[in-house]
Amino acid sequence: MIMDQLRRKHRKCLEARATDEMTPEQDNNFLFIRPDGLPVKPDNLSKNFKSLLNKNNALCRELEETYGTLPSKYQYLPNIRLYDSRHSFATNLIINGKKSKLISEIMGNSAKTMEHHYAHLTERMHEETLEEYGAKIIPIKNKIL
Repeated sequence: MIMDQLRRKHRKCLEARATDEMTPEQDNNFLFIRPDGLPVKPDNLSKNFKSLLNKNNALCRELEETYGTLPSKYQYLPNIRLYDSRHSFATNLIINGKKSKLISEIMGNSAKTMEHHYAHLTERMHEETLEEYGAKIIPIKNKIL
């Protein structure tokens, strides 16, 4: 759903650019913008995100106190920063085999920066791949400890 909204926004921006209907304030590549087209300040996003986490967890505590247990459709959210979601996003894409060049373009980083920050993941993936391959070609029936 969010991706559909972003695609629609992007399509509208492209159409507005083509017809010169876009004001200079609206002609930007910001993901989060105010109604006037100016970017939302990152601090505001972070504060709002933290507030949503706190409200959710307060509701969960209240429900738990009221019913003695937390209803199954509710859950506590971890105390994370909004910026941590960038790391989760990149980590999950890497683990699922996406190329660092593609991820870096999406995130607005250089491929070198991506490889530096997430090298530990690719190293672990290489080790696991080699171990899996080795186990297939040299099966060990009786392990010696």
